[in-house]
Amino acid sequence: MSSNSQDFIPATLLSAYRDRTAAAKAHFAGGGKVCGYFGNGMPIEVAMATGHMPMAIMPLPDRPTPHAEEWVNPSFDPQLRLILDQLISGELDFVDVAVAVSQASPDSLVFQSAREILRQGVGAQIPPLHHYSLLGLQSEPVREYGLREIEDLAKRLRANSGEEATPASLKRAIELTNAIRAQWRALDALRREGAVSGTDALTLMAPSRFMDGGAYLKGITQAVTALRGRSVKAPRLLVVSSEAMSDSRIHQAIEAGGAVVAAEFDIWGACSATPDIVPGDDPLSAIYHHYYKHVPNRSIYPASVRLGWIYERVVQPEIVGVVVHMPQSDRSLGWDYPRLRDYFESKGKPHLMTREDATSKEGSAAITQAVANFIKKF
Repeated sequence: MSSNSQDFIPATLLSAYRDRTAAAKAHFAGGGKVCGYFGNGMPIEVAMATGHMPMAIMPLPDRPTPHAEEWVNPSFDPQLRLILDQLISGELDFVDVAVAVSQASPDSLVFQSAREILRQGVGAQIPPLHHYSLLGLQSEPVREYGLREIEDLAKRLRANSGEEATPASLKRAIELTNAIRAQWRALDALRREGAVSGTDALTLMAPSRFMDGGAYLKGITQAVTALRGRSVKAPRLLVVSSEAMSDSRIHQAIEAGGAVVAAEFDIWGACSATPDIVPGDDPLSAIYHHYYKHVPNRSIYPASVRLGWIYERVVQPEIVGVVVHMPQSDRSLGWDYPRLRDYFESKGKPHLMTREDATSKEGSAAITQAVANFIKKF
């Protein structure tokens, strides 16, 4: 049950949410460098410290994908298809380097597909690519590997811009992103209090991926201040989705059914409300360890660590139930669903599992009806 008006959301944030390349294009036109990225866990502080504006390559789900259709089969993940289409369409000619962030082997499909297109000599329009791994296995060798990966990323970006990620420049970037995280934590607290819907919260958070950091901080600070004292009364639910969220459609479908999404297990949402990065004497290492610890990652083992955020959030008193969103394209959450189901039941938290496509009119309507029936028990 989202609010009827988004008048508290600054126009700059709404504009960036709807036109996801405009700010980066303007930055490029002014002589600046742009670092595009796709996948979860990009250490944007490194891009900022090397003189780049970071920009997520994440088009809206209703975008057609005619360019990608020539290269991939129907089983190719729909979200990855969207990213590949944008890469090979030529519309990212303002991106100086595109970083593919991989947490597990399926995440590399876009990168490998783009490399194959380049190998065949027909991908001149694809931005220069860099592969960055953020593995989740809890082990010292993986952490050592991860540190080498972030060092290589810093070198690659320095080669592009001519600016080195010095301790001073990294600390400046950390100071800015920590200020943004503080606002996200404040927004998360307001969601726990019932002051804002999930649709509005995600609309406030997502533009950070497409805007200059300073401009975004100004906008999110203004919005969080305006939200204080508001109230959205409806049963508050936790959403666990197998799809990385790129917009608020699943939230809109759920909230049209009479509920409020109080939190979602997604780095674009509540999982971004993390502690600050403490730079110490080695800010590059501090950045790596922050993302290694706090970014949701299906390659993390054991499961108690991988799903720990969900376990902690679902038992909070404001959460009365859970929606598990696992559409037909799912390739990962299904493996964890049985243990999640058992945990929810053990804690007395009812859950609804939906396999509908929230980006289609029919799927969205089905989710709304299922939620309306689900919350009748509350």
